[in-house]
Amino acid sequence: MMDAYSAGQKEACIGQGNPSLDTDPMRPSLEDRLDEIRVLLERMLELAEVSAEPGTLAAERQALQEELECLRSRIDQAADGKEPRG
Repeated sequence: MMDAYSAGQKEACIGQGNPSLDTDPMRPSLEDRLDEIRVLLERMLELAEVSAEPGTLAAERQALQEELECLRSRIDQAADGKEPRG
């Protein structure tokens, strides 16, 4: 049987910042967004390593830079909790 204190605690959690109860089931969780950011950062590191190689041409570096900018935008979107566009 639930006592008054337990019932009050349960009610205090509902809608009061408890992520397991407040989130939209269609919106990515914080953990999902952090995982996505981690993957994007790993890809950015790979691109930086390729760009730093002595044999990488200027045109290749430009393409790498464009991908880095796209990844940075996707990180910003993930951090804001927005779905990636395009």
